[in-house]
Amino acid sequence: KTTRSPSSRAGTGLASERTLTVTSLSAAPSPSQFTPSIRAALAVSAARIEGVNWLGEGAALNDVTVKVRSLARPVPARLEGDRVVFAAPEYGVAPGQAAVLYEGDRVLGGGWIAETEAAALVAAA
Repeated sequence: KTTRSPSSRAGTGLASERTLTVTSLSAAPSPSQFTPSIRAALAVSAARIEGVNWLGEGAALNDVTVKVRSLARPVPARLEGDRVVFAAPEYGVAPGQAAVLYEGDRVLGGGWIAETEAAALVAAA
């Protein structure tokens, strides 16, 4: 959940000039415990995929696009073994999601995201 206004943070005891995102929830000891974070903390630089089903042979896998959400556009990436390395940090990438690799409009194959690698956080100036 992304908080966008002071009213949506009501009752959390938090005040921030930045948009905060909940990165984890805890059911114990109280369901009201959560971990807030800035959006940049959710950035992913790479994802390991498994169970890959290849449809396209002979493709240049170092210059592909990858789609990790059904309504998102494919984004530039390269394949390094079982890792998809995004050209720019991606958001909303999580284990269990599908990753589909493209060469232009051609589907090369796809697999399931097993784990992600956090993008390096850069301190705001």
